[in-house]
Amino acid sequence: MLPSLMLLAPLMGTTGLVVVSGLDSRACAIGGQTSFEDYARKKGRTNTSTEYQTRRTLYERNAQQVRDQNCRSGATWKAALNKFSDWTHDELQQTLGEYGVSRPVDSASSLIQAGQSVMSDLPKTVDWTNLTASQDVQDQGACGSCWAVAAATLLRLHTEIATGVDKGMFSVQQLVSCVPNPQQCGGKGGCKGATCDLALKYVMKRGLKRASEFPYEERDDVACPTQAQVGSEATSMGEVRTSVLRGSAAGISGEDGDDMAMNGASLGMTGFSQIPENKLEPLMRVLYEVGPAKVSISIPEGFHQYDSGVMDACPKDSIVTHGAVLLGYGEDSVLGVKYWKLQNSWGPEWGEDGRFRFLRHSKEHEENDSCGWDSHPEKGNGCLGGPSRLRVCGTCAILSNAVVPHFVKSQVQAAPAHRHSFAQ
Repeated sequence: MLPSLMLLAPLMGTTGLVVVSGLDSRACAIGGQTSFEDYARKKGRTNTSTEYQTRRTLYERNAQQVRDQNCRSGATWKAALNKFSDWTHDELQQTLGEYGVSRPVDSASSLIQAGQSVMSDLPKTVDWTNLTASQDVQDQGACGSCWAVAAATLLRLHTEIATGVDKGMFSVQQLVSCVPNPQQCGGKGGCKGATCDLALKYVMKRGLKRASEFPYEERDDVACPTQAQVGSEATSMGEVRTSVLRGSAAGISGEDGDDMAMNGASLGMTGFSQIPENKLEPLMRVLYEVGPAKVSISIPEGFHQYDSGVMDACPKDSIVTHGAVLLGYGEDSVLGVKYWKLQNSWGPEWGEDGRFRFLRHSKEHEENDSCGWDSHPEKGNGCLGGPSRLRVCGTCAILSNAVVPHFVKSQVQAAPAHRHSFAQ
């Protein structure tokens, strides 16, 4: 019996595509497509088992759907055969891993309180991809650790913004091995899912090693280092000590306050804030004035085969299953659409150098017309004992849950490291 198959939407390839809505292409065929035999050989699969035929079925189905998407009239994105093209549904699910919102997080700063931002003074484009830290796209592999990768990446990006220097990747493995999740927020913990919020809460309390000190192993049965081991090596901006925390001790109980001041502050991190839910302006303002944010999203059909362009299809009622880092927003003049730019955790060979773009609408559309309900929190979107459904807004629920860390700015900080334009 074949493993369950994921129903994929029509997809698009990397070269040789039809000209649709500005996508430069020459034919509907998948450019550079190899036979399944060649594809399987590169992945080390041998034609000696039932599994081989299963993989062939998945690959050929995806190949046809890629062609269909590449020929779709009016398409704003294209897809390609890639490392996921012969994966089963269960395997694809393992590439996700942030299903929820650990509500409540800490109080937001006045900068991002709902209703305080004004669209007219926001730039047309904000883009943090020129940060050195954003060039190193991590691959979570077959572990549902997108929440941990997103947290470690977010901390690295904000460390560079605060100091003007990229100091390297933080340990994803430490988060996977150590972050407690007793209420099963976003999953059962480790490779079985959690939330970026929980990861940031842990870092504020315990600090975080470098990836070089505690390398990623794509599994959650690796022992967590002791507090002494963490505290002695949790360095980022030097031995900063500060009692200034955003909100109320970053949403952590009072008895943890001392540990937080000693460990989170030693990284230069002063707290983190949940951006007002399902609101467009506060999220755009945070991107402009603070830096990248973590967002929780639902996965549109065909997402695993995404290659480039602006994905525009997500049902309003959808289940939030993935976490990613939001790097900015802008407008594609060729396609004639506005977009959000995000960094994924599937390696640099996927998508647009490891990144992807979602369609961005007007404020009214994002906060109203794009809203729906996540009606299955028990599948991951929430914690034990939480609500039976959650309202989600924005393309692929992008406005539903966003978090940003706060860092002490160095006195020798470089100029703002993001690109922006006010041109209309």
